[in-house]
Amino acid sequence: MNPVLRVAAVARARRHLVLSARVLAQAAGLVDVLDLEPEVVDAFLDSCERSSGGKKELCACLLAKIQRKYDFEEFSVIEAKVKAGRTPDDFVEFMGKARAECTK
Repeated sequence: MNPVLRVAAVARARRHLVLSARVLAQAAGLVDVLDLEPEVVDAFLDSCERSSGGKKELCACLLAKIQRKYDFEEFSVIEAKVKAGRTPDDFVEFMGKARAECTK
């Protein structure tokens, strides 16, 4: 399997595992302290694949670059700004460079 596609497949599998663990933790009455990162990853991949016309390799490459640059908290702040229509200029610049590198 292509290494870039493997990143996307692992992210999706991880999301399902985390969701299963969350259900078990809630059923056992445990406090939900699980990280939401897999859900964010899956949402990013879904959104990217829709907006790129299904270019899974591109999206997996972009995701890998994002994960190397930003931790969960940093990306959550960026995501909130994007949703509010205030995408940070440095993120736009980063994504432009990342996209250029991923499409070489």
